[in-house]
Amino acid sequence: MRRLVTAPYKDDEGMGCGGLLATFPDKCTAVVLAVVLAEGSPTRRREFARAMDVLGVTRTRELDLPDGAAGADVLALARLPDEICAELEPEELHLPFPSLHQDHIAAYEAGMRTARLATSPGHFPRGTGRRRRWSCPTWRSAT
Repeated sequence: MRRLVTAPYKDDEGMGCGGLLATFPDKCTAVVLAVVLAEGSPTRRREFARAMDVLGVTRTRELDLPDGAAGADVLALARLPDEICAELEPEELHLPFPSLHQDHIAAYEAGMRTARLATSPGHFPRGTGRRRRWSCPTWRSAT
């Protein structure tokens, strides 16, 4: 089963779905929407790479949206998970809990939009045209 873990920030994927990622590293892709653009960004990138290495995850995407403004362009954000899902065709989508932080809310809402559209026949052109059944568990992330 192909799984897609979507996280608003580096470390959210490990805190929220670390067990899942470690159990099925060859069947998971971790997608991080926003990256803190502050001075510590290179450190965070190294920490993320190390965490994915420890968990055994080899497929990741970093979308580098601005910290605190991932949902500033709602239409652009809504397209990103859709495009990634069209390419990877995951069978399971894991989204962050829509906590009080705007980037967590934006990541959750964009993922839910993709999940709803993906159940439409023929939504993804490469797919079989069959109606998709997705599991969309949400995890509670630390805020």
